[in-house]
This record gives sequence, C-alpha cells and structure tokens, in this order.
Amino acid sequence: MATSTCPKCDSTSFEIQVFEILRAEFKHLCVQCAKCGAVVGILDYYNIGNILVAQNKALEAIAEKLGIEVNLLTQQTRAEGRILPDASVTLLASDEHAKDCPDCGGTDFYYPNGFEGGVVKCKHERLAKQA
Repeated sequence: MATSTCPKCDSTSFEIQVFEILRAEFKHLCVQCAKCGAVVGILDYYNIGNILVAQNKALEAIAEKLGIEVNLLTQQTRAEGRILPDASVTLLASDEHAKDCPDCGGTDFYYPNGFEGGVVKCKHERLAKQA
C-alpha cells in the first residue's frame, strides 16, 4: 500500500485541526501536514453518520412506544453503523383519505402544541370537517 505524503514537503505525518472558514455556518476539520501545515483535506466537524444512527435509534424507540413500524436500518447496517441509501420509514395512515389531513398529512401523528408539546395520534378531526 502506498504511503500518504504531503504534496508540499513530502512528510508522512498528518494531524487534524479545527478549521474555521469565513462565512461558513458550521465548523470544519482540516487534515494538515504535521510538519509544514499544508491542508490536504477538509472534514465535517460533526460525524454526520453517527448523528443519523443516534437519531434513528431514538426514532425507533419512539415508534415502538407508539406502536408503529419504522424500518430505517437493517441488522447488518445497524451493526456496522452504516445507513442504506434506500432506507425507508413506514408510517401508514389508518385511513386512505388521511393523506389529505391538514394536521398530520397522512402520518397519523402530529404536534398540536409544537415540538415542545410532544406528539399525539391524529384523529383527523379537521379532515372530517372538510368533507
């Protein structure tokens, strides 16, 4: 296997530093040569993959308590910490017309008092009034 070398000084030692980019909304990390500081790569400051896996686990726990099915990760990708490109969430409305509900949009769940107020099962009351 080839050894990575700095394009400026030919050093083979690298380090990661917090890197602030002007007018960027988020922090970044740069991979730089430990000897001369030449930047050879930029990374996201936050590990998005780990964040998504944690969010998926939290969503699955909530869905289990609500009695709905959520298929986000297979056993293999869950064990490896990878997410499939075709990951799907199954939130099926109890009524075919519920997809037109102004409150839940067909998911059967909504936040009547905003996210802080928590989620509740939709009774599609406003949908019935529209009919």
